[in-house]
Amino acid sequence: KNNINLLYSAINVLDNEGNIISRNLHNLPRGLKLYDVGKYCKKINYCGMSMAFDSKIRDEVVKIGFLNAPSHDWAIGLISVIKGRFASIDEVYTLRRMHDKNEKLNFQKAKRNSIDERIEVIETYLKCYDYAYSVAIENDFPSETISVLEKYIKCCKDRIKLIKNKSALIVNMIWNIKYYQSFVAYICDIMYVFDLFRFRRGKHER
Repeated sequence: KNNINLLYSAINVLDNEGNIISRNLHNLPRGLKLYDVGKYCKKINYCGMSMAFDSKIRDEVVKIGFLNAPSHDWAIGLISVIKGRFASIDEVYTLRRMHDKNEKLNFQKAKRNSIDERIEVIETYLKCYDYAYSVAIENDFPSETISVLEKYIKCCKDRIKLIKNKSALIVNMIWNIKYYQSFVAYICDIMYVFDLFRFRRGKHER
């Protein structure tokens, strides 16, 4: 754990009676894992509930700023990846209690079975990547970082076009597979395009 500037640890979720109902909520890999920009964009969508960072990252965050970030926690994590060393660990340092008003923990009801909700999730990723790209340009981050972010942005835009119009850029699914957030998301897109799975219109009521 030496030389790690931000540590993202596992979370166990408790019910109202203190019973564990989910272990390692975000399915962090075993052991201590370091992340580069590509791996961070692919694997990390929310780290705020259980992250700890040092004064180096604090100072970098203050210098760069994140007021326009769609997710402050994700932005802090991204800055730590680029300006320091970001790592995850599957040891549980945080317990969180689930209740009806806690949307981020209420994963049992978080179904994405409508077109509109699926697009909304992809657009959220796109906002994060767009923000990261603008920060990278403004702060002269390495060209490799900018190139990776451009590919994730393109993947999100292609996915939105694909879901809205199945005939649009289907071939790009093959080229974009590396930049999907998960293989499950990729398979769901394929099933949707070829009418193996039908999303309904409107938002799922929770």
